[in-house]
Amino acid sequence: MQLCIGGVYTWSLFNQPLVDAYGCERTEVFTAFSLIVFILALVTIYSGRLQDKIGPRKVATIGILFFSVGLIVASMARSLPVLYLGYIVLDGTI
Repeated sequence: MQLCIGGVYTWSLFNQPLVDAYGCERTEVFTAFSLIVFILALVTIYSGRLQDKIGPRKVATIGILFFSVGLIVASMARSLPVLYLGYIVLDGTI
């Protein structure tokens, strides 16, 4: 789980290549990191409560599934909104 969470902080390596690939502003790419950190913090409240109900193994498995699907979606993104969906929404729910 810590490996997945740590993967979020590698985002700075992708900033300039994403700006070049999508032809967008740097702030649009930087926004992805800000939003995923916010969502991660928000989701921990709910995942902690869910863990108390169904157990840590099930919550971890759900988190890994979301993270994996999010990386796949983000890797195939051809636009910034799809990248946001994969990286922020799906990866942020780990």
